[in-house]
Amino acid sequence: RVDRRQRQMCIRDRAYSQDYEEGLCGNFNGAVPHYVDGYYNNTCVQSRNVPYLDITSSDPTHPDPAVLPLLGNNVIYNPTGQLTVRVGSKIFKEEEWQALGFDRGTVCKVIPSDEEIINMGRRVIGSVS
Repeated sequence: RVDRRQRQMCIRDRAYSQDYEEGLCGNFNGAVPHYVDGYYNNTCVQSRNVPYLDITSSDPTHPDPAVLPLLGNNVIYNPTGQLTVRVGSKIFKEEEWQALGFDRGTVCKVIPSDEEIINMGRRVIGSVS
Protein backbone atom coordinates (compact mmCIF):
# COMPACT_ATOMS: atom_id res chain seq x y z
CA ARG A 1 0.00 0.00 0.00
CA VAL A 2 1.38 3.41 -0.97
CA ASP A 3 0.83 6.56 1.06
CA ARG A 4 -0.44 8.81 -1.73
CA ARG A 5 0.00 11.92 0.44
CA GLN A 6 3.74 11.74 -0.21
CA ARG A 7 3.42 12.33 -3.98
CA GLN A 8 3.73 16.10 -3.71
CA MET A 9 7.01 17.91 -3.48
CA CYS A 10 7.86 18.51 0.18
CA ILE A 11 9.94 21.39 1.43
CA ARG A 12 10.55 20.68 5.10
CA ASP A 13 9.94 23.11 7.95
CA ARG A 14 11.73 26.42 7.32
CA ALA A 15 13.43 24.92 4.27
CA TYR A 16 15.44 22.49 6.36
CA SER A 17 14.67 18.89 7.17
CA GLN A 18 12.90 18.85 10.50
CA ASP A 19 10.78 15.78 9.84
CA TYR A 20 12.88 13.89 12.36
CA GLU A 21 15.07 15.25 15.11
CA GLU A 22 18.14 13.71 13.49
CA GLY A 23 17.58 15.69 10.26
CA LEU A 24 16.43 12.69 8.22
CA CYS A 25 14.05 13.00 5.28
CA GLY A 26 12.33 9.76 6.22
CA ASN A 27 12.35 7.21 9.02
CA PHE A 28 10.76 3.88 8.12
CA ASN A 29 10.49 1.35 10.91
CA GLY A 30 8.25 -1.57 11.71
CA ALA A 31 6.90 -2.17 8.22
CA VAL A 32 4.50 -5.04 7.69
CA PRO A 33 5.55 -7.10 4.63
CA HIS A 34 3.70 -5.98 1.47
CA TYR A 35 2.06 -3.03 3.32
CA VAL A 36 4.76 -0.41 3.02
CA ASP A 37 4.93 3.38 2.87
CA GLY A 38 6.21 5.37 -0.05
CA TYR A 39 8.59 8.29 -0.36
CA TYR A 40 8.89 9.46 -3.95
CA ASN A 41 8.77 12.64 -6.04
CA ASN A 42 9.83 14.67 -2.99
CA THR A 43 12.41 17.38 -2.42
CA CYS A 44 14.12 17.39 0.96
CA VAL A 45 16.70 19.90 2.20
CA GLN A 46 18.98 18.66 4.97
CA SER A 47 21.04 21.20 6.91
CA ARG A 48 23.68 18.60 7.81
CA ASN A 49 25.09 15.36 6.47
CA VAL A 50 23.08 12.53 7.94
CA PRO A 51 21.47 9.63 6.11
CA TYR A 52 18.51 10.78 4.06
CA LEU A 53 16.56 7.68 5.11
CA ASP A 54 16.65 5.38 8.13
CA ILE A 55 15.14 1.95 7.53
CA THR A 56 15.32 -0.48 10.44
CA SER A 57 12.71 -2.94 9.20
CA SER A 58 15.05 -4.78 6.83
CA ASP A 59 18.18 -6.93 7.09
CA PRO A 60 21.09 -4.71 5.98
CA THR A 61 22.90 -7.65 4.34
CA HIS A 62 19.86 -8.51 2.18
CA PRO A 63 17.44 -5.56 2.00
CA ASP A 64 13.94 -6.99 1.51
CA PRO A 65 11.75 -5.13 -1.02
CA ALA A 66 8.65 -6.52 0.75
CA VAL A 67 9.34 -4.30 3.79
CA LEU A 68 11.17 -1.37 2.19
CA PRO A 69 9.25 1.81 1.37
CA LEU A 70 8.55 2.55 -2.28
CA LEU A 71 11.30 5.02 -3.15
CA GLY A 72 12.33 7.02 -6.18
CA ASN A 73 12.68 10.28 -8.07
CA ASN A 74 13.50 12.34 -4.98
CA VAL A 75 15.81 15.35 -4.94
CA ILE A 76 17.86 15.62 -1.77
CA TYR A 77 19.95 18.67 -0.90
CA ASN A 78 22.66 18.56 1.78
CA PRO A 79 25.99 20.29 2.48
CA THR A 80 28.15 17.87 0.46
CA GLY A 81 25.75 16.61 -2.22
CA GLN A 82 26.49 13.04 -1.04
CA LEU A 83 23.49 10.83 -0.27
CA THR A 84 23.46 7.93 2.19
CA VAL A 85 20.76 5.54 3.39
CA ARG A 86 20.91 3.68 6.72
CA VAL A 87 19.44 0.16 6.71
CA GLY A 88 19.76 -1.38 10.16
CA SER A 89 23.39 -0.90 11.14
CA LYS A 90 24.71 -0.43 7.58
CA ILE A 91 25.16 2.86 5.74
CA PHE A 92 24.76 2.63 1.96
CA LYS A 93 26.19 5.25 -0.38
CA GLU A 94 23.87 6.43 -3.15
CA GLU A 95 25.62 4.33 -5.82
CA GLU A 96 25.49 1.14 -3.71
CA TRP A 97 21.84 1.65 -2.81
CA GLN A 98 20.74 2.31 -6.38
CA ALA A 99 22.85 -0.59 -7.70
CA LEU A 100 20.62 -2.84 -5.57
CA GLY A 101 17.65 -1.52 -7.55
CA PHE A 102 16.28 0.85 -4.91
CA ASP A 103 15.41 4.53 -5.11
CA ARG A 104 15.81 4.89 -8.88
CA GLY A 105 15.91 8.44 -10.13
CA THR A 106 16.78 9.95 -6.74
CA VAL A 107 19.62 12.45 -6.86
CA CYS A 108 21.53 14.44 -4.28
CA LYS A 109 22.81 17.96 -4.78
CA VAL A 110 24.61 20.60 -2.73
CA ILE A 111 22.24 22.94 -0.86
CA PRO A 112 21.32 25.92 -3.04
CA SER A 113 21.13 29.49 -1.79
CA ASP A 114 18.44 30.48 0.70
CA GLU A 115 16.76 32.48 -2.07
CA GLU A 116 16.52 29.43 -4.34
CA ILE A 117 15.11 27.31 -1.50
CA ILE A 118 12.45 29.95 -0.87
CA ASN A 119 11.66 30.04 -4.60
CA MET A 120 11.28 26.24 -4.65
CA GLY A 121 8.73 26.53 -1.87
CA ARG A 122 6.89 29.31 -3.68
CA ARG A 123 6.66 27.19 -6.83
CA VAL A 124 5.21 24.31 -4.81
CA ILE A 125 2.49 26.37 -3.14
CA GLY A 126 1.86 28.54 -6.18
CA SER A 127 2.85 31.86 -4.63
CA VAL A 128 3.60 34.81 -6.84
CA SER A 129 7.07 36.22 -6.32
